[in-house]
Amino acid sequence: MIKVGDKVEPFVLIDHMGIKRKISTGTRKIIFFYPKANTPG
Repeated sequence: MIKVGDKVEPFVLIDHMGIKRKISTGTRKIIFFYPKANTPG
């Protein structure tokens, strides 16, 4: 599990529009994960 301040390897995410977004080192980003809206759990 990563912690606040940990460095991660560069990676690519696909956004809600289907566009690939490259997350690289040397830039600060906030990545927020949440469960699918309006589903139990």
